[in-house]
Formats: sequence, C-alpha cells, structure tokens
Amino acid sequence: MKKPVSKIIMLFLLMPASLFAQDYFSNQAKNSESAHLVLMHPTVSNIKTINNLLKKEILSPGDYNFVGVYHSGERYNYDRTIKYLDTAELAGDFYLHYTRESIHPDKLYGRNKLSDDFKKIFLNSEGVIFFGGPDMPPFLYGERTSLLTNIYDPNRHYNEASFLFHLIGGTQNNDFEPFLKKHPDYFILGICLGMQTMNVASGGTLYQDIPSEIYKINKVEALLDKEKNDIHRNYYNALHPELELFHGSFHKIVLKNEFPLKMDQEPLVYSNHHQGIEKIGKEFEVAATSLDGKVIEAIRHKYYPNVIGIQFHPEPPYLYDQHLKYYLSPEHKEPVSGHELLKRANSCEFHYQFWQEMAERLNKLANSKKEN
Repeated sequence: MKKPVSKIIMLFLLMPASLFAQDYFSNQAKNSESAHLVLMHPTVSNIKTINNLLKKEILSPGDYNFVGVYHSGERYNYDRTIKYLDTAELAGDFYLHYTRESIHPDKLYGRNKLSDDFKKIFLNSEGVIFFGGPDMPPFLYGERTSLLTNIYDPNRHYNEASFLFHLIGGTQNNDFEPFLKKHPDYFILGICLGMQTMNVASGGTLYQDIPSEIYKINKVEALLDKEKNDIHRNYYNALHPELELFHGSFHKIVLKNEFPLKMDQEPLVYSNHHQGIEKIGKEFEVAATSLDGKVIEAIRHKYYPNVIGIQFHPEPPYLYDQHLKYYLSPEHKEPVSGHELLKRANSCEFHYQFWQEMAERLNKLANSKKEN
C-alpha cells in the first residue's frame, strides 16, 4: 500500500538535514565529467569565501565541482551549510561528503578506519584546500598543552591531520606510502591552520604562542609597542572588547625559493593567528617568512610541486571589496577596507597573482583528466 504524499513530505521534514548530505564520492563523482576540488571544513563562511573568489573571477580554475568534506563528529552544525547551498546564488556546483567512522588520536598516522574513505576522496579529486581554524591539540605533535592553547574541535583536527598524513606522509611512520607518491601533481593548499596541520601531519611541530615563545613577550601592551610587522593578530581586542575591532592584522612578508610564484617585493598580507611552525615537517622547505625571519609564512613540498602551505589569509572577501570596512584599532577614526590597505602597500597584485597561479595549476590538472 502506498503512503499518502503528505505523509512522505512530513517524513522528509522531520528528518535531520544532515542526512541529505550526499556520500558524493561513492555516487556522483564517478559519473561526473568535471574535475573535483575538495574543500575541507565547508562552513557557510568558507563556502561563501570560495564562491566570492569564483564570482569575482579572482579564482578561475576551469571545469570543477566543489565538494565540501567534513567529519560527522565535528562541532560545526553543517545543517547550516546544507541550507545555504540550497538557497544561495552559487558561481559553481557545490556538493557535500562526510566521513563517519570514529578515529582514535593514536591511529592518525597510519592505516585506520578512515583510510578507505580518504583514498576514495583522493582518487576522485584533483586537489583539496584546508582552511583556517582554532588551535590543534599539541599531543598531535608530541608536546604538552600550553595554557595559551585553545582546543575547540578535536574531531576536525583528527580528520584533517590524518587525511593530510595519508596524502603526503610523515616522519611518524616512514613505512607508510603516501597517496601522492603515485600522483605527485595532486593539488593541496593549506591556509593558516591548514598549513599548520600540513606541517604537523608530516612530522613537524608548532610554537603554541608566537608572542611568548618567539618574542618572549607575555603582556598585550608590550606586544603592541613592537614593530607592527611582528604582530600577527589584532591584540587591541584584548584591551578593548567593547569596540568589536577587526580580529586580524596586516604585515609584510619576505618571499623565498620563488614562493609558488616569482615576485620581487615584500607584500603586505592579512594574518589572524598566534601559533606557527617551529620544526618544519618532512620534505618541506620554507617559502616565505616574516620580515624578521622568525615566523614561517609559507612552505612548499620539495617533491610534490602543487603542495603549498601559507600562514596568511589571501582568501577573505574583505581583501577584494572596498565596501567591506572595519575598525582596526582605537586610534582609527574611520573604518578601513582590507582592499584599501593592500592598495596603499602596492600588494593587491600579489593577491590576484597568487590566485591566478593556483587557478593555472588546477586548470592543468582538469585538462589532464579530460585527456585521460
């Protein structure tokens, strides 16, 4: 006997929205002629950010589907993302895929319950972006936890650290054959936390707090008296929470080893972090530093040409829209846009060229897929 249509509709309305997140890489991916770019931790904010880059044609990677991947145990409510994807005006095709198996933190750096899912994602995609986020649990890189470290979402870190280890390998398990050994051109971009996770997954370590560990400063006022290029987040917020100041900081960096692109300048960039790379991971080299050389701002893999990590943020809409303005300090009488700050420092071109370079690499991979 058939159920009345009204009851079927009601049944769907009562089901959790997360159940509608597709197991994309088991179903549609294999039947798609498009290339696939994975977006880890696909919050509404991260999806909006990529969509903005696509709409403004700042990032033009070619014929790609964008697949947000997350672990079902993460703290973020991905029902918000599902609703956003269902209602937003999108500049590309976006899908979701989630991993479900629990993973013990002692099993991250080797074969585990998520290994098959990681391989499925890898084999059906051309690249992945790891976004920024909160502090990693320090035991993942063999250290005890500082009082200044704030751990918010362990399951996200377990999922992303293990996936990156599966992709590039690390000193924790030299017998493990990383996925990229058979596909060395696979694209991986780590931004902020993404770069830190890339470093930890490959056997590196982190400074848990840059001001206190690198600069030996543990008072906000003393830090704000330093050269602004040594400051990597907006510490005025600690003194003036009532002002709701912008969270980030702008400072210059020094490009090294041809970065992922050649530019003869010290560009101004936007940062929002208090942790950074201490010991660099297996087979990585430094690609950019702070002006004083004490903070690693970018890394690149020695053998996998499309594996790049950056500590700064080149992706926020704030950097490309002159109408998005914020107050940066109590001294500012008027709000200012990140775009205007980059423009004054002749650093807009650096940001556009960065995304153009990423797009060219992705385009090459998409074209290679079509030829095969």
